[in-house]
Amino acid sequence: MIAIPEIAALLKLARQPGTEGIPAVKAALLADTASQLLAGALKGYVRHLGLHLDLFEGEFDQIEMAVLDPASALHAFRPETVIVYLAAERMAGKFGTLSVAERSGFAEEFRERARRLHEALSARGYQTLFFNLADPGDGVFGNYGSKVAWSLQSQIRQCNLELMRLAQEASDFHVYDLAALQAAMGRAALFDPKLYVTSKFALTPGILPLVARDVAQMLAARKGMFRKCVILDLDNTLWGGVVADDGLDRIQIGELGLGPAFTAFQSWLKQLRDRGIVLAVCSKNDDANAREPFLKHPDMVLRLEDIAVFVANWEDKANNIRRIKSVIDIDFGAMVFLDDNPAERHLVRESFPTMTVPELPEDPSEYVSYLVGLNLFETPIYTAQDAQRTNEYQVEAKRHAEREKFVDLKEFLRSLEMRAVVRPFLPFNFPRVAQLTQRSNQFNLRTVRYTEKQIEFLASSAAHATLAFELKDRFGDNGLISVVILEIQEEALFIDTWLMSCRVLGRGVEQLVLNTIVEKARSFGIKRIRGEYLPTAKNGMVKEHYAKLGFKRERENLWVLEVSDYVDFPVHIEKGEVEEVASV
Repeated sequence: MIAIPEIAALLKLARQPGTEGIPAVKAALLADTASQLLAGALKGYVRHLGLHLDLFEGEFDQIEMAVLDPASALHAFRPETVIVYLAAERMAGKFGTLSVAERSGFAEEFRERARRLHEALSARGYQTLFFNLADPGDGVFGNYGSKVAWSLQSQIRQCNLELMRLAQEASDFHVYDLAALQAAMGRAALFDPKLYVTSKFALTPGILPLVARDVAQMLAARKGMFRKCVILDLDNTLWGGVVADDGLDRIQIGELGLGPAFTAFQSWLKQLRDRGIVLAVCSKNDDANAREPFLKHPDMVLRLEDIAVFVANWEDKANNIRRIKSVIDIDFGAMVFLDDNPAERHLVRESFPTMTVPELPEDPSEYVSYLVGLNLFETPIYTAQDAQRTNEYQVEAKRHAEREKFVDLKEFLRSLEMRAVVRPFLPFNFPRVAQLTQRSNQFNLRTVRYTEKQIEFLASSAAHATLAFELKDRFGDNGLISVVILEIQEEALFIDTWLMSCRVLGRGVEQLVLNTIVEKARSFGIKRIRGEYLPTAKNGMVKEHYAKLGFKRERENLWVLEVSDYVDFPVHIEKGEVEEVASV
């Protein structure tokens, strides 16, 4: 079971001392109603996730004053994200005082207010996280209200539509779907009229843990803490029955027995796959039996091409999950394990404490609603390339199989026929570069997160040089596998960001990247390169990265390389540099 702390426990966590060494999230909360309990719940849930929330709490109903005044305390604080909560209940109170004409333009004014706030915050480099509106209902028209443009019902829903449009237009504007939470939990769970009248709290204490969970996960996702992979059991998880015993034609999928429940579950997983969540199979089964439904059953929604790594044998699932990780190479904490068997869930939970292992309901018809309610898959960014991730890992599995045929590593690397393209950051790759800075945790020397807008600024900055590395080999295209941001200082070239995809480690890419960085330094006439390692809970693998590449320690976690002493590393990668490409 994934437990959600109650409000009292969250408030206790919020007051917990000792934040040294805990990664910090810096945010501000601006609201037009009382927000002390929401602030405490957010601090507590972020701490529950293993982070520290450094939170600026704005004054009651002083949102524009905080945002539009350049000398305000908000701007002195400089948050990464500004959370804006405008309560629909407060708007409903004003709605009745307006004329019919003013009511008809209510949503348009709301959009303009949201847009002005976002533009002012974006100009400062802050992300905006806007609560949408939970429909308070007024009963004036009943269900006829959707046909009347000036009804509260129509205007509130139009407001939410305008927020969604703003979010689709601006990469640094995000929406928290409070309306969806009300739809799932009910109006009474969200709002207590007596509490609102007496204390100006628009959210009940009972609902705050769920709100805090969702918003905290959105904030944590911007720090690289989000789930990237679902590992699936098969029998009685993806379909009803045991394929080896019941036979292909008797497993429950489609319209047979509980088949509609499993079909709905697979359809939901397919949508996760399409947005970039990696699906893997871990089944105690003969490989041929396990694959047969994917290949032959007409009612299967998921097919083999949807599965990045397929492991079916009679070994224990903990070992097989390690095998899956060797291909996917992401943290266990970024994985979700779904299995109908409580014993298998217990084994995996004990073997990998950071992995998410939900207690699936006994009734498969509840799988989707239960998992949706857990809100496991927040993401800070999505690009069209995410849909290709499954194919990338399928190709990576082929590389792993090929590696086992070679005794000599150099021979294997030559056999890959690797080709790299190096280019500066360009408009077509801004989204993907930003995404890599937000997703990469392990091979990330300083773990600085950048938004798309910040990447755009760095690409045009005369004080910076940017490098994006793409890699292909005879098995396929690895895509964008490394990002480097260099700050041009007076007497050194400082490596602000150096991150890499872990799946290309050991192929000479890190050496190729350093060769390219040295080339840049020489082209600028700079004699020294400095690199910094900022330790996190997840990037210990690169602690000695600079030492291994010949840098000398200048002081703790700061390293220096003299360009005049550098000799290029030999690599088995053909490199081409691209200075410009047509805009895409």
